[in-house]
This record gives sequence, structure tokens and C-alpha cells, in this order.
Amino acid sequence: MEDNTRALWRNRAITILGVVVALVPFLGLPLTIDNFILLAAGLLIVLFGIVANRQLVHAIKYQEARKDWHDPESN
Repeated sequence: MEDNTRALWRNRAITILGVVVALVPFLGLPLTIDNFILLAAGLLIVLFGIVANRQLVHAIKYQEARKDWHDPESN
């Protein structure tokens, strides 16, 4: 359950960051602030993607190990 909650929060954060990225050009902020916000949002999106990928790989390995343990004949 805890992993699902983390995934939901991560998905919400990515959605919010996407909205920020879409709105920043229209806020009328100075270019340096625009660039900083877009860089920070982009880096956070990349970080969330890396974390999600690692968790997915871990979950797949766990399922494969569990399957092998329950059914050793499947190999």
C-alpha cells in the first residue's frame, strides 16, 4: 500500500511540474527566473522518472524471484 501511495504522490508531482512548465512562459517573469524554474522543474521530472524506473525494475525482479521460488520447474 505504501508503494502505491508513493506512486500517486510522484504522479501528482509530475503533473504539477508539467503544468508549471506549461505556464511559466506566460507568467511574464524575467528570463533568468523563467530559465531557473524550467531547469528545476525539468531536473525534478528526470529525478522522479529515475526513481520510478528503479522501483519498477525492483518490482519486476521481486515478482520473478517469487515466481521462481514458488515454481522451480518453470526454468
